[in-house]
Amino acid sequence: MTRAFSLLESVFALLVLALIFSFAYFALNQILKNQNISLQSLYEAQKELKNEPLKPLRLKPNELLELEFKEQIHSNSTFKLKSLKPAHRHYEAEFKDEKSF
Repeated sequence: MTRAFSLLESVFALLVLALIFSFAYFALNQILKNQNISLQSLYEAQKELKNEPLKPLRLKPNELLELEFKEQIHSNSTFKLKSLKPAHRHYEAEFKDEKSF
């Protein structure tokens, strides 16, 4: 009788493990599908951001200085993207590369 009981326990344990791993497989598969869709929509949103009109924006980091930028904003159901560009060429000295930050 102990032999049959251990066989039943083994079958039950295998069934439980099969259910757990099948749930994990389907959940991971769905997550990967959603990740690819969100990356594709991010690329499309970036392309649409470049076509948005430029709006003037003035930033005042302190009372003496006022910086003028041009801003682009694009938003869809998933992402809200913003882009800042200097309004004048004389800002290029400050923003020449990322090391200057």
